Amino acid sequence: MLDAGNPTVHAPATVRERLTQDATALGHRVRENVTTAGLTGDAADAEVESAVESLERNRRLLPPETVDEWLTPGAVSFGSISATAVHTPGHQADHLAYLLDCDGDTVLLSGDTAMEPFRAVVLHDGMDDGHAEAFEASFTALDRLEQYDPDRVFAGHGEPHSQFHEILARDRRRLDRRLDAIEELVTDGFSTVPEVATELARGRDPRYMYAETMSGLAHLDGTDRIESELVDGVRRYE
Repeated sequence: MLDAGNPTVHAPATVRERLTQDATALGHRVRENVTTAGLTGDAADAEVESAVESLERNRRLLPPETVDEWLTPGAVSFGSISATAVHTPGHQADHLAYLLDCDGDTVLLSGDTAMEPFRAVVLHDGMDDGHAEAFEASFTALDRLEQYDPDRVFAGHGEPHSQFHEILARDRRRLDRRLDAIEELVTDGFSTVPEVATELARGRDPRYMYAETMSGLAHLDGTDRIESELVDGVRRYE
């Protein structure tokens, strides 16, 4: 796409550090985290390979040297268009949403937040070290958005909608329910990330639940709703 024209490329400023990080170091961190989470063998290898491949793919799609404007939260502009950038992490750590005026109406370009009809999965930075803050980041994003009152929301998925505050409240309930479900599974004796993720997946491939499960367990542990200890190098929760 960059070769086909001469666009002005904008990107969140924090993406620059993420895209320029060392892929080998990322792989080592993810391997340590997933091993501590209880993943072994092919399952652990798959998460490490996925993290490294995702970084390398993103670097190909958005080479940092091609970015013209690095954006930070607050007032931003795209040519003649002025907007307010709001940092909305949780699904993705660097995610920004944009508020702008459109013929007198306030429009929110929400990306992977405030979507109808579903909630974005909590990924944040996957199984990198930021996973422990992922749920808190998701709640923070909702808190930041709550202060605004857009007339219309255009998300990255689903239909445009005008139920902004209802969707924020729904997503908060769904995040709370996810944490409650994880806590209940721990109470029932499922003590590791793969065990809890397998139960949450309900017969489907549990891999798609690993990151959110690991983040949820870390959040519950950090807020004293559950406890954990390392047993033979694997973190177990109770």
